[in-house]
Amino acid sequence: MTRISKSQIDLVTNAQDIGFWAKKYMKLEFKGPNAFGLCPFHSEKTPSFSINTLKNFYYCFGCHKSGNSVNLVMHFESLIFHEAIFFMAQALGIVIEATDDDPLSGQYEKMAKIAQLFYSHMSKNEVAIEYLKSRQITGRSAKQFLLGLSIDQASLLIKQSMISRQELVDLGFLLPASRDPNKTYCRFRHRLMFPVQNMQGQIIGFGGRDLSNSEDAKYLNSAESKLFNKRNVLYGLYQARQSKGRTAFVVEGYIDVIRLWQNGLCGAVAPMGTAITGNQISILNRYFDQVYFCFDGDQAGINASEKALIKTLEVMRDGLRVYFVTLPLGHDPDSFILTNGVNAFNTLIERAPDLFEYLDQRYLSACQGPSDLIAVALKIKPWVNEMPNSMTKRALIQFVAQKTGLGSDWLEQTVEPESPQPPAGVNPVIEKTILPNLWYNLLASARSGGVNERRKKELEAHCPIEHLPMLMLLHQPLTGQELDAFLQEHKLSMLGFSIEVFSQALINHHSSNNAMDTDNMIIQLTINYLETKINRLISRINHDSDNQQRLNLKALIHEKNSLKQQLKLNLQQGI
Repeated sequence: MTRISKSQIDLVTNAQDIGFWAKKYMKLEFKGPNAFGLCPFHSEKTPSFSINTLKNFYYCFGCHKSGNSVNLVMHFESLIFHEAIFFMAQALGIVIEATDDDPLSGQYEKMAKIAQLFYSHMSKNEVAIEYLKSRQITGRSAKQFLLGLSIDQASLLIKQSMISRQELVDLGFLLPASRDPNKTYCRFRHRLMFPVQNMQGQIIGFGGRDLSNSEDAKYLNSAESKLFNKRNVLYGLYQARQSKGRTAFVVEGYIDVIRLWQNGLCGAVAPMGTAITGNQISILNRYFDQVYFCFDGDQAGINASEKALIKTLEVMRDGLRVYFVTLPLGHDPDSFILTNGVNAFNTLIERAPDLFEYLDQRYLSACQGPSDLIAVALKIKPWVNEMPNSMTKRALIQFVAQKTGLGSDWLEQTVEPESPQPPAGVNPVIEKTILPNLWYNLLASARSGGVNERRKKELEAHCPIEHLPMLMLLHQPLTGQELDAFLQEHKLSMLGFSIEVFSQALINHHSSNNAMDTDNMIIQLTINYLETKINRLISRINHDSDNQQRLNLKALIHEKNSLKQQLKLNLQQGI
């Protein structure tokens, strides 16, 4: 591994105190030699992170993380120790001399050598030059991104690179021939080459675009190796970080990245030909404050946006702002800018919905009725469940609850682990023994007319939307074509979900020592639903106090008061 002497490490760490580095990444309030701010290692509302510039030390009173300036740079730049020392030295203008016995260092040198060879080869090839002109890629962009042209003959690649055949095999540029393992051929042939760089600018792999119009894959990446893992890298990230901006534009292709860069949007990055991964989102989460997903306007692009939404929710930190740019059908960022200009693209960016608005437009607002709402709730449940505990998660729960009208309490229940503990005071035996009898009595009474019709209507009037299929089943014959029609209209999964929630409501308000007849069961459930609706109305009233145009606030207050009176009557009847 790379070895750096202690004296050189001390030279770097003593050149600037920890405050110099912390200010690059955090908002801090300085009080003498100390400073305070929100901890970068965990989510919090009140600052508990402190640094001492005299001792070059940080400590969080919340999560108890501690370290020095090198540890801080390692965290924010995603570097290992010796990489952080080199990074800090470069920023300070300090030259570090190191002994290097890391076998990967030689591979970095060879990758850089091959990239330069490809770049030189392209500059002499008319086909490659004409292709770049046709795509309106400038010479400055070609140099910035080290674009090149592959060398198609193994012997020529060996000769011009002065790298041995076996080393080129190990690096993934040569492959053994299937018929004769002693012979090799080039992995990249007739391809425009896009070098992929890590955060330090070292070349770790390549993407190649076919220029021969053959039946081969249009794009081909380097094989997975110790240097290159396509799930953990983003094309263009090095250039994006060099621009010092805090806004990223996630696109699908190499040319899209270069097109945005040419037009001043220097934060453009792209996954390596696959759906964006959690690791790639984590990188964006760390280095940028705003992320715009700008995928193609076709169905594949829509699917990519959904996957990006899911992966973002899994790792999203408080303070990260995420937007979704919708491109017209048939366009990617490259074609859209070439056709309409960068100003039109900037307009799309300005109008892009944020994550909450996109979730509303894409899923919630499209609901046409109870079944749709239930389907969306089931779809969103695992996404929210995977989110880290944060203010963003709480805000999303409240947002979805308000938009669906399901109530935040219900939504929070849906994002709990799949096997929650029984509620306090509830005998688990109830679910196995008493609940089936309750269902039998309830269904039998409903079919025979034994349930008080007024109670049943009250229940229907006030129950949450997720219980509607279950209530409809109370009125349906349990055999014959009508039941078949019911199950076709209301998906079995929706019915099962409704039964699960409906059953839990019964369990929560029943015990083995307190049997409840069918009519009183309906009363108790109605009470619960009234409480839910009142809370929902209060939430709406609080929300709309700043916007009188959306709803008639007086009407809501009147309805709330009416519900309170009804709740009081039901409570009296339930005693």
